[in-house]
Amino acid sequence: MRLRRLPLLHRVLWVAGASLLLLLGTTGLVVDHAFREGAEEARSQRLQGQIFGLLAAAELRDQALVLAGELPDARLRSAGSGLYAQVIDDGGTIRWRSPSLLDRTLPAPPRLAPGETQEGGVAPADGAPLHGLAYGIAWEEADGERGRFTLQVLEEQAVFAGELARFRQALWGWLAVAAGGLLLTQLLLLRWTLQPLRRIGRELQAVEAGRVRRLGEDHPPELSALTRRLNQLLAAQQQRMERHQQALGDLAHSLKTPLAVLRSQLPADGADTATAQLRRMDQAIDYHLRRAGHGPAPLGDRLPVRPVLERLLAALRKLDPGVRLRLDCPPDVRFAGGEAELMELAGNLLDNAVRHARSQVVVSAGQRDGEGLWLQVEDDGPGVPAAQVERILARGGRADERHPGQGIGLAVVSDLAAGRGGQVTVDCSDTLGGARFEVTLQH
Repeated sequence: MRLRRLPLLHRVLWVAGASLLLLLGTTGLVVDHAFREGAEEARSQRLQGQIFGLLAAAELRDQALVLAGELPDARLRSAGSGLYAQVIDDGGTIRWRSPSLLDRTLPAPPRLAPGETQEGGVAPADGAPLHGLAYGIAWEEADGERGRFTLQVLEEQAVFAGELARFRQALWGWLAVAAGGLLLTQLLLLRWTLQPLRRIGRELQAVEAGRVRRLGEDHPPELSALTRRLNQLLAAQQQRMERHQQALGDLAHSLKTPLAVLRSQLPADGADTATAQLRRMDQAIDYHLRRAGHGPAPLGDRLPVRPVLERLLAALRKLDPGVRLRLDCPPDVRFAGGEAELMELAGNLLDNAVRHARSQVVVSAGQRDGEGLWLQVEDDGPGVPAAQVERILARGGRADERHPGQGIGLAVVSDLAAGRGGQVTVDCSDTLGGARFEVTLQH
């Protein structure tokens, strides 16, 4: 589930990085293996060349192979140089040792038939491991003197290991540099390629914030169809909202006027049943019209809350100057909906608070989780008993019949909050002692 939430750039980088590491790692292993085989072959040829060089400087004296001439490699003359040579006769007796051996003791090489070779590691008791090549020789001089010998040349394995370590260091170092360069290049290419998607995201945020009404049209061909459809959807939604509001207004006028005429025709001294039924019809129409008139807001509407609340408080101060009204709302608080819906929501709460307050009402508002809204209205009135909370939030329910009203304002508030994933809570105000109504909206 977490992988599905990764940004596209991260997904592509993860896949590209894993593929690149697998490719370069396999390439490195193959090159390392090829270099090792080549280095081993070169070592064998190097040791074989040393043997041929020693044979060129050798001669037979008194049934012994003696290297009387100049040695082919100066390391054979330097003690502890890492390159050594020795000769044994057919009986296994050592007949010659290179000066580089000095006082080191090496295992005697195996006796080999003429022309036979044997290569492998040698582990002397007094030094570093060696790698040697032994070669069987049948020697015959012009005067008839002859002999059979085995010539062995040895090289410290540290020489080969050092060559291999230096190559591996260079190989993996350059592969790491290549991997970093390729990943950086791929990152830049991906960011450039995904730039149109990021621009669409910024334009959608601008539409949601209400700064623009439609997306731009300067996009690659692969995305132009998407932006065109989104713009058509935004325009169609706005048109539907406007037609919906107009139809609701027309319906309200067409129903309210006949009801008012019927009410005026009733005799003043009776017809209580008819009056009650007309009142119920008026309440039902008013409730459903006000509830239906506040659906989801068009995308892009982010309404400042404070100016709406200030206008509501100014109107209430004129209607009831005896109640002191106080506002606590930061200027950056915004509502993801229309002004009519916010007026309905806050107006019903304030009207209810002013009607029941003794002298003071406080309204507070703030942002909730970046997108939602919380609205709180407190008064210093008698409060609402816990047993009557459910009743006053129901359509037509009233806690105090002495005050005029139809009992649908708080029900509309409750329905509006539920439609936006929120709720209405009613309890006692800690600061004013009366009722506290708090509305939380998720979006």
